[in-house]
Order: sequence, then C-alpha cells, then structure tokens
Amino acid sequence: MPGVEFVALDFGPCIVCGHPTGDCSPEDHNIVFKDLNDENMFLVEEDIIQRRWITPNHLGKVLVVPAGKRISRSEAEKLGLV
Repeated sequence: MPGVEFVALDFGPCIVCGHPTGDCSPEDHNIVFKDLNDENMFLVEEDIIQRRWITPNHLGKVLVVPAGKRISRSEAEKLGLV
C-alpha cells in the first residue's frame, strides 16, 4: 500500500506512542485507512502534459498532473478528462 511501511519487531520504545518498553496493547493504537474510492476523485493513469509557450520563441512541454495522482472532478473537467 502506498505510504505504509512495515518494520520488523524491535525491542525498544514504541514508534507510534513512545511507550518506553513497547508493550502497548492493540487498544492503545487506532490505525485508520482513508477510503480511496471517493466518487468525486479521479486517478490519473498517465502523465498529463500540455504544450505551453515558455518565451515568445520557445514552446515547451509542461507536466500538469503526474500519473498516479488523484484529482478532483472539477480539475478533471478543466483538463478535459471527463
């Protein structure tokens, strides 16, 4: 899962709450995962690149939205994805 890291057992302070011996109970920690299936959010599957004038004589490609990013419905409509 993106943004989640699993670490090996380490006898020392808890990395979540700082308990000195790490003898925390499951009730001491609540881990909540965000629901990524929001109907108003869209996952961009490919890089969105637009050509823009950088200077009056130079036309360049600009990365507007990278692949893998979630954008709102209104932003997707502005980019012509919906």
